[in-house]
Amino acid sequence: LIKRMLLEDAVWLEKTLITLDVDYKAAFDKVPYFIKEMSLRRLGVPESGISLWCAHDQTRKQYVRTAYGPTGGLHPRCGAFGQGAEESPMGFVSLMSWKCDYIFAEMKEVDPYEYVTKNKVVQLCKTLFCDDSSYTSRTVKGAKFILERIGMFAAAAGMELNIKKTFYVVMGKVEELTLSIPMPEFDLEKFNQTGEYAYKTPMKREIIKQETQDHEWRHLGNFQSNKGNSTLLRSEINSIITEDLQYMTNRKLTQDGALMGYERKILMQILYKTKHGNLTKPQLCELQGQINSKLKGAMRVHKSIPNGLFYGSALGGGLEVPHLWDETNREKAIILQASLQDNTLDIYHVMMGGI
Repeated sequence: LIKRMLLEDAVWLEKTLITLDVDYKAAFDKVPYFIKEMSLRRLGVPESGISLWCAHDQTRKQYVRTAYGPTGGLHPRCGAFGQGAEESPMGFVSLMSWKCDYIFAEMKEVDPYEYVTKNKVVQLCKTLFCDDSSYTSRTVKGAKFILERIGMFAAAAGMELNIKKTFYVVMGKVEELTLSIPMPEFDLEKFNQTGEYAYKTPMKREIIKQETQDHEWRHLGNFQSNKGNSTLLRSEINSIITEDLQYMTNRKLTQDGALMGYERKILMQILYKTKHGNLTKPQLCELQGQINSKLKGAMRVHKSIPNGLFYGSALGGGLEVPHLWDETNREKAIILQASLQDNTLDIYHVMMGGI
């Protein structure tokens, strides 16, 4: 949400902005055990809590199921934050906190984007959700500094960057540039000879690709471009309607069963995408029309039923089918309310600036 508001601000006010989207290969599965302990200890987690959290790290085994039965167990050398474990996102955020403190220790070098509101100038330089990370700067120098720090931290933490999915987008007038990120490799030969820790020289670097402002990136399962386009988002919602909803409507359900299935399953999938997206009212109404064409048959009502009865309250004889525009705005209102709870947070000032 912060990133979308920031992008709108840059587009409308024609400001220079460079966005960096950095991806890790199998992020959760490649965190070394000692990095997990260091991250938790850095945040002040008691030793007893660290011991409890890491109790299974040295004893767990993984098995591969084959046609002849499971193989012998093997102990993974990394993957301290198990994929799918309830506590893993919280633990991975502790690692990202450490990384951000390292990157932004010298804030002047970063040249963060300045979001100007009526009462405050908010410096925005990153948006994170677990391993999904996006960084922003208003200068080329700042973008290069951020990438330098990201590459060095990833190497030190034993994590691997996914260069194929890492990219940057330039908004505004910036001279042609090529951005690269360091990919240091540990010098094992020197360590065996001298016992010193060092990286191989010259240090390996990878060029990261530049995308246009129309390139649609994915964050929290939702697609959007820096210009606000949502072609892929609409395509995903269309897939839910044509596949999931179509499958449900083909079942032999009662009117109440069809409505309950839509509300509890299909609508929840769609709302997860629309509440974080930026689809307009005509676009949502068009999607609602596609939903109606399938849902009316499952509910055994005529296709020509007036919208007032289809969406209306049962007190007035309606069927109370929720409209996508209303439900999306209800979800967005909840997000807005949560964003305005604490005036010390950046999200509060960003939202107030948007309002």
